Parts: sequence; structure tokens; C-alpha cells
Amino acid sequence: MKKVFSFSLFILAILLIGFSSCKNNQPNVPDNDPDFDPDSRQRNVVLLEYFTGQECPRCPQGLKYVLKRIEGVEDKVAFVAHHVGFYEDDFTIKESVPLLFFYESDTTYAPAMMFDRTCIKGKGGSKKDAVIFSVGAFEKSDIKKMLEVPAGASMKLTTELDESGSTLTVKVSGKLHDEYRNAKMNVYITQDSIKGYAQAGAQKEGQNYYHRNAIRVSLTGNWGEDMGVSKGDYSKEYTYTIPDKIRGKSGVSIKTDVNKMSVVAFIAEVNDVKNRKGAQNNKVLNAAVAKIK
Repeated sequence: MKKVFSFSLFILAILLIGFSSCKNNQPNVPDNDPDFDPDSRQRNVVLLEYFTGQECPRCPQGLKYVLKRIEGVEDKVAFVAHHVGFYEDDFTIKESVPLLFFYESDTTYAPAMMFDRTCIKGKGGSKKDAVIFSVGAFEKSDIKKMLEVPAGASMKLTTELDESGSTLTVKVSGKLHDEYRNAKMNVYITQDSIKGYAQAGAQKEGQNYYHRNAIRVSLTGNWGEDMGVSKGDYSKEYTYTIPDKIRGKSGVSIKTDVNKMSVVAFIAEVNDVKNRKGAQNNKVLNAAVAKIK
């Protein structure tokens, strides 16, 4: 009996070691997720795109204002920061620059924001309808209202790191519910709480200022990648090797930290991005966010 008991313990130990060594390599959302309904028209999250800049003196206060209003509903918001609108800086990526189109003007500013790239009544200056608007016009009830808009597509997002902890695999699948001939898949990798880079308006924090949810890289280029279908089921997969540092548009290389990085995926219509009059016709159909580690 002792031999059998000892052997059993040995097998159990091996199994436990095996399970613990694989834990960090498991996808954070299983591919066979029983809770995923491809026919659902419920939005996963609201895409909140924040426009900021290191030279923007009001952006630190703007950030606090936005974070305060998403308290308690963080899991319903995919918050990403574009470092454009108030000059380019160390965190600017080239894919953010074309989005200045949504200002519908030669004049841009920060802090500013938009929800699901949707034109919202009364949010602009002089209470005009606008896609991008000042953060001061953001109300917490806006999130609930946006979540109530039926999704144009369902979306399941999974991320997985290989054993080295550097090669990332991103899978996005779901269903386009209606005909969207110009729908594009967009995948951003963001990094939160980047410390130690200058920020106007944050003299008190100095080098202890934290830059939040900066977009480090786009896996799908300007305006996104073709879906492959205009209606029905879709499936996309991306592989990206996360480097030790990522070099931004300014040429400054900033260290990565997979523990603070997330993937934000969304499907958006790209109907007319050359004519400003078309800025109000490029809505996000659905979005999802998942931590890398």
C-alpha cells in the first residue's frame, strides 16, 4: 500500500507542476466560451477614444474628469488614448493622426473624446452635434446610452502569450448582423500607467506622472483591415512579438510592460474618411478589450 500511495503522490505532483507551468499561457477567454452568443446585439463595451498630449496643460485634469465618470463601469468601457489633437509627442503613433478627421475642422484641441465614433446630439461647441467633443460635456449617463445602442456585430476576443512571454496571438470572431460593405477590423495594443515622461499641467507629479492607456501599436494599420465578409460570420487572427521597447512617431523608444498591456479590438464602418462631411458616418459596430497577461 505504501508503494501505491507514494506513486500516487508522485503522479499528483507531476500533474500539479504541469498545470502550474501552463497557467500563464492559457488564453484569458476560452475559445469555446459557452457564454458567447454570435447572434447577440448587445454591445460588449463602449469604445472611449481620448485625445491628449504631453504639451497639453489641461489634459491631466481632463483625464481625472474622465476617470471619475467611468468609476464603477470600467468593465463596460474600452478606454484608449490618442496622443494627437494638441501636437504630437513621445506616445504618438502614426495611425492616430488620420483620426483628426473626426474633429470636422482645421482646429483641433485636447482634452477631447469620442464614443464609438458616433455623432452625439448637443455635445459640440454651441451645443452642436459632434463626433469629438470636449471632456467637459461627458456625463456618466452617456455610457449607459451608448450601451443601449444595438451592436452591428457580435465579437469575441481572446489573447494568448507563448511560453517566452513575448509572442502574442490575438483572435477575434463573431458575426456581422447586417450588410456592412465598408466595415473594418481594428486592433490596438495599449499600455497603462507609463511613468516618468514629462506632462504639461502636472508639475506637482513631475516624473511621477502616469500616462494612461496609451496606444502603443496598431496591428491593423490606418482605419483598419478588411473583414473578408460584408455580412455573417467572420474570424481574424493576428500574431505580434512584443519588443522590449516600442519606438513612437517622435523617435523616442518607450519600454513595454506586458503586465500593464491590453488588446482593444473593434469593428468600425469606414464609409468616407476624405470628406469631413462624412465624419458622422463611420460608427463603431462593437468593441472588446482583454488584458494581455
